[in-house]
Amino acid sequence: MSRIDAYRYQVVLLGDSTFLQSVSQDLQQQLEDKLAELSIDQDHKLVRLLVSEKASEIDYSLPVVGLYFGGAAWEERSEIDSPVLQSLLGKGITVLPVINSSDRFRQNVPKELHPVNAMRLGSGTSEERLASVLNFILQEFHLLRHHRKVFISYCREDALTQAMHLYDTLSAHGFNVFLDTHSISKGIDFQQELKHQLMDADMMVALHTDNYMSRDWVKEELNEASVLQIGVIELLCTDQGDGQAGKSIPGSLGLPIIMKKMDLLCPVRYQEIEEKIALAVERFLARSLQARISNLMGPFISWLKKENLSYTLHPSHVVYAEEQDKRILFVPAIGIPDAKVMDDARLWIQEYLQDEAGRQEVKVCLVYDQLYMKKKWMEHLQWLDGYLPVKTVCIRELDSYSYHHILEKWKTN
Repeated sequence: MSRIDAYRYQVVLLGDSTFLQSVSQDLQQQLEDKLAELSIDQDHKLVRLLVSEKASEIDYSLPVVGLYFGGAAWEERSEIDSPVLQSLLGKGITVLPVINSSDRFRQNVPKELHPVNAMRLGSGTSEERLASVLNFILQEFHLLRHHRKVFISYCREDALTQAMHLYDTLSAHGFNVFLDTHSISKGIDFQQELKHQLMDADMMVALHTDNYMSRDWVKEELNEASVLQIGVIELLCTDQGDGQAGKSIPGSLGLPIIMKKMDLLCPVRYQEIEEKIALAVERFLARSLQARISNLMGPFISWLKKENLSYTLHPSHVVYAEEQDKRILFVPAIGIPDAKVMDDARLWIQEYLQDEAGRQEVKVCLVYDQLYMKKKWMEHLQWLDGYLPVKTVCIRELDSYSYHHILEKWKTN
């Protein structure tokens, strides 16, 4: 069996040379910073950026994603970029067109990319401009969830209109947004559904208005977010000065974003604040995910030690365990697992094991937490366990499991 000891992700950079050169150095550094936030070992040089001139060094047995930086001079590099672009697309590898917000799309990228939804870089600092690109790369490498779910916590009495506006803004930025007025069907147990949806969130945005902290359900939501280690971005609505910023919600990431009540009367100013919130969510996604993974996999690692099992922790937090040639790849499942998440977990075999024969000998199992999960969904997961090759194990049931007990799951198919 062959294992990847120095795992390497690859980002292929194509397109307008001026645009590419203006961002490539910052992209490399910020990508390394994001991997550090995810506690992924930097000693192994896990990520490599390659341009077309280095295309012969691309290892297609390892994960690859392409970025095409569109610009007026893209055709100057078309002779060298085109074969690489064709190769990437021909192998089914994602190539993301990236353009400046003021550029026209079709005039600045080759026709092969015209059907692809592009990412536009706005203004601001380098970190602000590249935040969405970095998260896209990490999502393609299965290091961030594609789900991108944001839970809006607010007090209806104070902030219903703001919450609805924020819902639209975050949705426009590609987030899957939960807002109770939009996301809960009639006849559903309201509080149970709130907890279930919060458990599936990547981040919470808290609209901290006058009456917010006085509501019991708000205190419950914040406590549940803390238990789940979900990152919180706070929007503090106040008539006081910026000194009020020190009074933030416990556990919130970074300083609160300040909104004066008069800002609600100025659409331009309010839109700027909403954009700040969207950027803050983008920037803190990785940090929030890492906290949740640690919260999930810490007890699981302790269980492996208790079972005296031989295991290896993969740089992306996947755990490879074996006992007497019985091998399982344990993949952390943040939030609410479903059939798609279980199917995606199969890909880890291809990325973790290069030897085809070795892959067939390894089982794949999702590790999840059922806290706040609806009973019907837990029953659904048990049903999927009986039919799919990927199995699940809940960390809250580990005391009743042995390694051999988990292996028995595959005998039910």
